[in-house]
Amino acid sequence: MQTDYRISLNLKTVNGHTTVGCFYMGNDSAFAEKTFHMLSGDDNISESTVLCIELTSLIDEISLPITIKHCTLDELATNIQILAKELFKQLNLTNPG
Repeated sequence: MQTDYRISLNLKTVNGHTTVGCFYMGNDSAFAEKTFHMLSGDDNISESTVLCIELTSLIDEISLPITIKHCTLDELATNIQILAKELFKQLNLTNPG
């Protein structure tokens, strides 16, 4: 049974939080958690949280939340840049081929 990791981008709507983007982080928990902790945001989630990022594990297609951060629009933009850069390095420099 393999565990995969994802970092999702969630937006608050009138119907609750909706996932609007998702980054597949692979099956290396250390890489997924290290990358998530590089991201900007606040661990204090409240009713007023509009944007958040969430690290989840997927085991047999069952999603289990690990941690979540509230972020501003500017932090979200920076976080997407960090995710793209770290995934590029992981996929091209660490695991070539």
